Amino acid sequence: MDDEYIDMIQKMSTRKREVHVGKLLRVIANCDNYTGIPNILNLILAYEDSVAVVEKCNAQVIARIVNYLYALPRNGYRETIELLQYHRTVPVVVMRVFFDHYYHNQWIDHAHFSDECVTSILTKNYDSICVYGKNYNERMVAIMNAENYDKSKVISVTGNEYNRKGRLLYTGSYADKQYNGRGKLYMDDQSYYEGNFEDGKRVGIFELRTERYTLSKDEFCKDKRNGQCIEYFDDSGRIRSISTYVNDVRNGKAQERDGSGALLFSGNYVDGLRSGEGYEFLGPHLCKRGKFIDGILTNWSWQYVATPDMNMDMQNYTYPESYYNFKSQPLSQNEGGKRVITPFATKARGFLCGRERER
Repeated sequence: MDDEYIDMIQKMSTRKREVHVGKLLRVIANCDNYTGIPNILNLILAYEDSVAVVEKCNAQVIARIVNYLYALPRNGYRETIELLQYHRTVPVVVMRVFFDHYYHNQWIDHAHFSDECVTSILTKNYDSICVYGKNYNERMVAIMNAENYDKSKVISVTGNEYNRKGRLLYTGSYADKQYNGRGKLYMDDQSYYEGNFEDGKRVGIFELRTERYTLSKDEFCKDKRNGQCIEYFDDSGRIRSISTYVNDVRNGKAQERDGSGALLFSGNYVDGLRSGEGYEFLGPHLCKRGKFIDGILTNWSWQYVATPDMNMDMQNYTYPESYYNFKSQPLSQNEGGKRVITPFATKARGFLCGRERER
């Protein structure tokens, strides 16, 4: 290291005794930009005139920012410069919640966006304080002057994350540098999962949505689908499928439907493949019943779906609930040595008439 850089660091250690020089040297080394050392040191020294030092003496604030930078999982030169510049304009209390609850290297691979920061703070008294917007400086003053604010415990903050191309990745609540609380996690196609996060993971019921409609409602445990998951057609609100998932893989009972609500499949999945006894439908009243092996239907027979409270012509496409809990009958069977179509056989007629009487 050049003598001039050593001299700058020595002067800082003399003037700012609270600053941990070893941590500062580690931050500088991790930035991997030898010629940028003076820029980092000059920005740190510039904190003497910053908003952040209004409440505290400048040495304490400088020591705090150095400690926060040192504690980051990684350090980038441009990221370090942006963090130092940004926190010159905010009070120390916002710096504290920014690093304690929100920041985990979001800015390391791109220039941060204007709203990629803490946008509000939630205290233990459930007072939500907005810290981002047109009247940013006025809000800063309001926070600093809030009665007993420093004694309040911040339980979470809200903020946003982007990728280097400017695509929104997450918006919502943070705590302890992880997604915690209500939030939206965006996919590559800009659909998003919305629900409650715990320690950075999806837990409970999440809706996969676009800006216009719901695509699915999925039950999560530790960021993986576990439990019932319901898929919907894009814009109709009609169910596409109802499935059971275990560790993000279909396992258990499932139904699949077409856009009108008619069944296409009913049965079970094992490790993502159809397995065991199941049904493939060719229409509202007609299906194949057999055994699925490795996803392929074998040893099947034609079956008639006896649903008396559903119109035979299906012109109005209204499927009663009993249709999805169907009882199937063989399409043909032997009667008196003859092969007879089941709907007109004595047994099938009795089944249908019995259901009519129950109604």
